[in-house]
Amino acid sequence: MQNEILRQLKNAGVVPVVKIDFVDKAIPLAKALIAGGLSTIEITFRSDAAFEAIKALVDAKLKTQEGKSLLIGAGTVINAEIAKKAIDAGSQFLVSPGMNAKTIAYCRAESTPIIPGVSSASDIEGALEQGLNLLKFFPSEALGGLKMLQALRGPFPQVSFMPTGGINRANLKAYAAEKSVFAIGGSWMVAPEDIESENWEKITKLSSEALALWEEGRKALL
Repeated sequence: MQNEILRQLKNAGVVPVVKIDFVDKAIPLAKALIAGGLSTIEITFRSDAAFEAIKALVDAKLKTQEGKSLLIGAGTVINAEIAKKAIDAGSQFLVSPGMNAKTIAYCRAESTPIIPGVSSASDIEGALEQGLNLLKFFPSEALGGLKMLQALRGPFPQVSFMPTGGINRANLKAYAAEKSVFAIGGSWMVAPEDIESENWEKITKLSSEALALWEEGRKALL
């Protein structure tokens, strides 16, 4: 099951990183993302609404344009306590900003995939020791972006990254063309002000643009 979830995550390409403050916005937001062609959502535990929002999405059983279930994840999982909340809510995968051995151990015990954040070669070695090779590179642009990823690719060819932090329409295509990248995490298509004002049409448009840029960039790898 874990392998299938990770396969779906890799196929998703673009992972919208969402901070949501009101539970009733979760389902219309997810529908707007699906209308833009996206197939996953990462709800961050940076608000009190995260648990209930994830639960609402799980209960809604939304389908993507391909007819598959929307892949629902939790982000900003900084400790095992939050990991428990996220899993209890129904999260299918977890994403953390850094490496936390207790969090990783808890997720492993619960058979739930986790994408931990790394920012250095030492972090990557630590992840590999724990059997993890799909990693979040965060904060990507602040750490050197593509140049850093390309430098890390040499000693760590077995690792694939989901860069997050500073990804936007201007650089998404270039990230998509980097062979060590399996997906990107971004929040520009789900701006808090657009969620609050229920500008679902804008969110759909930005999501569609993001997916198109991702697919265009991936062509360079064929």
